[in-house]
Amino acid sequence: MKPSRFNIFQESDSGATLAFNAASAALAEILPDKYPIIQRLMASPGSASTDEEKQYLTALIEGRYLVPAQMDELGALAVRNRRQRFGPSTFLLTIAPTLACNFRCDYCFEAQSNGRMDRDTEQALLKFAEPRVRRSESIFITWFGGE
Repeated sequence: MKPSRFNIFQESDSGATLAFNAASAALAEILPDKYPIIQRLMASPGSASTDEEKQYLTALIEGRYLVPAQMDELGALAVRNRRQRFGPSTFLLTIAPTLACNFRCDYCFEAQSNGRMDRDTEQALLKFAEPRVRRSESIFITWFGGE
C-alpha cells in the first residue's frame, strides 16, 4: 500500500486534522492524539498491530487515503472519466436556449446574437433527451449562453 497522491491533510481551528482525498471525496477528522498513529500507518501500513490501529488502517483503505502500491491513480481516474463521459449509464447534455449574452467578455469567441431557441427546437431537444434520460443512471445538464 502507498499514500494516495490525492490526499490533503489540513489542521483545523480546533486542533484536529482534516483529511480529504480528492479522488474519493472522503473526508475525515483526525483528533490530535490520533494523528501520529495515522501518520505512521500512512508511512508503514504493515505496522498496524492493535485492533484500534487495524480499524484505522481499514478506514484509510476504504477512504482511499491508502491505495495499492502498483495502482496508477491518474490512469484509474482517466478510465473513470471516460466511462462516465461516454458510457451508457451517464447522459451529458448542454443546452443553449439563447446566445444573447450580456457579459461581453473580452476573451469570448461567440459572435453577439439575439437568437433564441424556438418551439420546434425545444420539442426536438425533448424528443432527443427523453429516451436517454430513461436509460441513464446519472444526468448532467449544462446551461450555456444568455448569462
